[in-house]
Amino acid sequence: YESLVQRQLDASLEQHLTFLSGDRRADVFVRRDKGPSIAIELQHSTISLGELEARAWSYARAGITQLWIPFLRADVIADGDIGPDEDTDVVIPRYSLRPYEHWIAGFHCGDLWLYDPIREGLWRARVKSHLLYKNETSWFEAGGYENYGGGYTYPSKLWNDLHLCGPYPLSTLRIRRCAGPYGPRPRGYRYPLGPIARLMPLYERG
Repeated sequence: YESLVQRQLDASLEQHLTFLSGDRRADVFVRRDKGPSIAIELQHSTISLGELEARAWSYARAGITQLWIPFLRADVIADGDIGPDEDTDVVIPRYSLRPYEHWIAGFHCGDLWLYDPIREGLWRARVKSHLLYKNETSWFEAGGYENYGGGYTYPSKLWNDLHLCGPYPLSTLRIRRCAGPYGPRPRGYRYPLGPIARLMPLYERG
C-alpha cells in the first residue's frame, strides 16, 4: 500500500465495496482516473474455491481489474534448495499447492507471485512437476526370457516443485493491466472474463 501511495496513486486499504458478497472489503483498492480501478487481494488465509470464484466474478462484472497474491508460508524458504539457473533463486521440492493457490496460478495464466511478510517482498513463482523415479526391475518368464520394467521418471500427483525468483522489493515492481487472459488457463475452474493485472519488474536482473 505504501509503495503505491509513494507513486502518487489513489490507493486505499480495506476498501468497502457493496457489490461483493461475504467480506465486502478489498485488501487494496486503486482508483484510476482513466481506465478501470484495480483490486489487489492478498490471500493469507484459507478460502474455499466457491468463495474465491464468487469474489472474482463480482469484480469482473463490475469491470474492476483484479490481482490476486497469496502469502508465502513462513517455513517454506527454509526448506528450499539453491536454484539451478539464473531465473531461479530457490527451489522448494515437494511443495503441495493449496487449492486456492492452484486457482490463482491458473487465473493469472501461470504468472504466480507470492508475498513474503518476513522479507517484505514478492517472489515470482513457477510451478513445475515434481518428478519421481520408478526403480528398474527385471524378471524371467517361462522359457528363460528376461523382461525389464521401470527405470524412468514420472510426475507426482501429490507434489509440485516451486521455483522462486526474488524476493523483489515492492518499489521495484509495476502493475500492468491486461484486457483479459494473456495465456492459457487450466480446465476445471470457473474463471471469469474481464481485465486482470500482472506484476512486472521495473528492471532486469543483473
